[in-house]
Amino acid sequence: MRPMLLVVTTVCFSFGQDTSRNSLTIPPAVNTSNILNQIDALIRRKNYEAAAVIINRALQKPSLVRVGKTTYHPLWLQMVRRKGTFPERLRAMLSCLQEREARKALGARKETEIEELLGLARRYPFSSSGREALERAADIAFEAGNSYLAYSLYSHLLKLGAKSRSLQQKLLAVKTLLPSEKAPKTAPVHAHSLRLKKRFWLPVTIRVTPTFFPSTPTFYHLSASYAFQRFYIATNNAVVEINPKTLKKRIFYPPQDSILGFVDYDYCSTVSVCERFVLAPFVVSLTKERFNVGIPAKAQIPLRSVAVFDRRSAKFLFWLHKVKGFRERFGDMRWSIQQPPVVVGSIAYGEIKTYTNTINSYIAAFDLAARKLLFAQIFCSNGVELTLWEFIAREPPSTPPVLYGRYLFVVSNLGAVACFDTFSRNILWVSEYEQFRIVSRFPHTNYPTYRRFCWLFSKPVVVDGILVTTPIDSPFVYAFDVATGKMRWRLRHDILGADLRLLAGCLGKNVLLVGRRTVCLNAKTGKLLWCRSGNIPLGMAARTKDGLLVTGLEGTLELRKTGVRGCVNVRFRGNLCSGERYVVVVSEREAMLVESEE
Repeated sequence: MRPMLLVVTTVCFSFGQDTSRNSLTIPPAVNTSNILNQIDALIRRKNYEAAAVIINRALQKPSLVRVGKTTYHPLWLQMVRRKGTFPERLRAMLSCLQEREARKALGARKETEIEELLGLARRYPFSSSGREALERAADIAFEAGNSYLAYSLYSHLLKLGAKSRSLQQKLLAVKTLLPSEKAPKTAPVHAHSLRLKKRFWLPVTIRVTPTFFPSTPTFYHLSASYAFQRFYIATNNAVVEINPKTLKKRIFYPPQDSILGFVDYDYCSTVSVCERFVLAPFVVSLTKERFNVGIPAKAQIPLRSVAVFDRRSAKFLFWLHKVKGFRERFGDMRWSIQQPPVVVGSIAYGEIKTYTNTINSYIAAFDLAARKLLFAQIFCSNGVELTLWEFIAREPPSTPPVLYGRYLFVVSNLGAVACFDTFSRNILWVSEYEQFRIVSRFPHTNYPTYRRFCWLFSKPVVVDGILVTTPIDSPFVYAFDVATGKMRWRLRHDILGADLRLLAGCLGKNVLLVGRRTVCLNAKTGKLLWCRSGNIPLGMAARTKDGLLVTGLEGTLELRKTGVRGCVNVRFRGNLCSGERYVVVVSEREAMLVESEE
C-alpha cells in the first residue's frame, strides 16, 4: 500500500486594520536632487551664468519636491530659501536675468488681474519688478474694496524690505478700513450655571442614505457656528439663524428644486459666516453607478455644492459651482464641495474634490463679490473603496478648512495635509500621513471591504505653531509644524486603552482628546501631561470659562487644564457651540439654547 500525503492549507484571516498610504500621489512631485546637484556643480566650477539659467527655469515650475520622508515643498520656494547661500556674482546675474524678463512681462500687462500679478511676483522673486507687481496687485485689491488682501500685501512688501513712504501711507489707509478685531466684553460661560432657555425645531428632511457602507462614529450630523452674536446651523435643506437674546429664528432656504434633502450627511458639515455672506453645503446630485447583488442596487455617492446667502436679508444668491470659470476649470468631471470655504473679505478659500478612478483634492479660491472661480490647484490624489466594477463605493471623509493668520490648512482625508498661503496664493507645503489600509475586495462578492473609522468629526487646531488634527481616515492624531510641515509627533487612538474618539480642542499650549479616557498632551512635544477617566464623546466640544464642555454617553464632562469634572446640570446630547454666555446643543432635529446664569 502506497503511503498517502495529506496537504493541509491553513488560511489566516486578519481582523485588524493595518495602516498604509494606499495609492497616495502628490502631483506634480519631482526629484529635486538632480537639479540641486547640477546647480552645486556649476557653482563649484564658477559657471554662474549656466546656474542662473537653471535656477530661473526652476522658478517657472509649480512642482512640489520631497524635502523629508513625508514632506513636500514647492521647488520655487526651495530656490528662494537657498538665495543666501548663492555667491554674490550668481545673485547679481540672476537678478539681472529676472529683471529683464519681469520688465517685459509687466510692460505687456498694464491692466491685469490680481492673480496674474501675484503669479509674476512669485515667478520673479529676485527682481525689483516682482515687488512692483506685488504692489500693483495690492493697489488693485484696494480699489476693488478687498481691504484684507490689500493690507496683507502691503504688510508683506514692508517685511521684504521696501521703505517707500507712500507704501507706509497706503498701509495706514487700508488699516483704518478693517473692522475692529476686539471681542465684545461679555460674561463667559460657566458650566455649573447653565440652564435651558428655549428649544428650536430645525427644518430637517427625513434622511435616507443611498449607500451600503458602514456608518461613521459621528453620532450627530448637524453643527453650529457662532458669528455676529448669532448661532448658525446647517441642516440638509436649510440654514437656521438663532438670535440668543431675542430668541428669534430665521431660515435661509436654497432653491428646494436644486437640492436632494433626503440624502444623509454621513459626516458632519459646518457653516461659514462672514460680514456679507453665509455659506453652507447641500447635496445637489448623486452619482449614477450601479452594481449587482442578486438584484441591481444603486451605489450612489452624494455630490455637494455650497450655497451662498446674503447674511442680512437671508436671500439666496448663487451656487459656487455655477460661478464664472468653474465649468471651464472642471468640465464634465464629477466634483463635490463637501465643506464651506473660509471667507477672508470677499475671497473664499476651500477644498474641492473630483471623482475619477481616484479622488483628487484641490485648494480653490472664489471671489464671492465678482462670482467667479479664481483658481484651483491640485495637491493630492488617492483611492477609496471601490466596487467590483471599479465604481466608487463610498463618499470620502470630510474636514473643514482652518485659517490661522495668513495660512489655510486643508486636511484632505486622502493621506495628505496642505498649507496654503493666502497672501501669495501658493501652496507652501504638503505632508503625508498614514491611513487605514484599503483592503482588496472579496472575489466572490460585489461588496468592497470597508474601512471602519474611529475619529468623530472635529476641526483641526493650531497651538504654539503646531497644527494638531485627527484625519478621519487615519487611526492617529498628528501634529505638524506650521512653518515647515514636518510631522512633530503622532499618537494612536487606542494607546493606553484610552479608545480616543474626539479632538476636543486646546487649553493654553496643550491639546485634549476624549474617549474612554481623557488625555492631555503638550502640543509642541506630544508629551503626555495627564490621563484621567473619560466618557465616550458624542459630539463637538464648546469652550467655557474654565475649559471645554463635551457631551458623552454617560453624561457631560468639563475638561480643565488639570483634570476632568462632571456636569450633572447639563443633560443634553449633541454637538456643542458656545458664544458669549450662551451654549447651543444641536441634535438631529432640534437645537437647545442654554444660558449661563452667572
